[in-house]
Amino acid sequence: MNRTAILLSAALCAPAASLAAESSGTVPGQAGQPTHHLPVVDPNQPSGMPLTKEELAKRRALERERDLGKRLSDALAAFAAKSRPSVPLEDRLLALRDFLRAVRPLSAENAFQSPLLRAVSEVYGRSPEPELRDALVDGLVSLKPRDGIAFLGREAESAANAPDRIRAIRALQKWKDAKALPFLHMVLRDPDPNVLQTALDVLAAYADPSSVPPCIDALQIVQARRIHEPLPGEAPYPIDAVEAQILTLLQKISGEEIEADPGKWRKWWLEKGQGMRPKTDTAPKRVQPGEDPERGAPPGRRSRPKPPDKTGSADEQVDRDLKAIFSTP
Repeated sequence: MNRTAILLSAALCAPAASLAAESSGTVPGQAGQPTHHLPVVDPNQPSGMPLTKEELAKRRALERERDLGKRLSDALAAFAAKSRPSVPLEDRLLALRDFLRAVRPLSAENAFQSPLLRAVSEVYGRSPEPELRDALVDGLVSLKPRDGIAFLGREAESAANAPDRIRAIRALQKWKDAKALPFLHMVLRDPDPNVLQTALDVLAAYADPSSVPPCIDALQIVQARRIHEPLPGEAPYPIDAVEAQILTLLQKISGEEIEADPGKWRKWWLEKGQGMRPKTDTAPKRVQPGEDPERGAPPGRRSRPKPPDKTGSADEQVDRDLKAIFSTP
């Protein structure tokens, strides 16, 4: 082959090689040198400038969040389709277990802690049967989403019926976190003796000094019932049994053999008890009467709470999904 033919062949092959390199995302190097990957370019940018590492990481995080949001939405939709009142209870229970299994991977994602809890709260409200609520509360304890203790604490304090309040108290016991103590202290004012005694059982497992002041108040409230006659049709209140249980807890925490006298217990607390160290590493600060367990400040001096941050796509998406999925009865 003459020199002219060789040059012509090289000229024809060069554009094809360049085109192949561009389509594969690499640039050929010199002989003996590796090829180099082309930079990632954002097609949405007018200038076509390559993405920085930070922008690329942010984009990937957003795509992952959208994918997880879709999984949460799909799990909610699947549960809603099988949780109508007309569906047999056994099938609804299976649907609930499928829902919990589907959202379990989301419990480790920080961006989905708040949306996950809101979704579980919505499902809880639409599952009035005891069997469904038992399964859902057990699942909530297993998932341990952020603010889950506060959700259960509010249920323990203000649920409409005693069985639901007892269920929430038992769930706080399974959670095994001393952050539940302020909520359990509020429950000591519950008028139902079964609820009160359940809370005392759980507090006995902690035996934390922060429980002494609310136990003294509960002792005084229970003893005051001796001067009031039960209302017509009202079951007799087991005053002696509840009083003995409170006294046993106070003696266990303090190590003292003081009788069931609220005045003597308050005197002991002021002189000796306040200096006792909490027995749990994560024990919360003591909550005084009139304080909010979650914020600490008395209601009259509490600063205006910040509105929940819903700027993230996960929060916005789950709110839209909850409204759309559960908009029909």
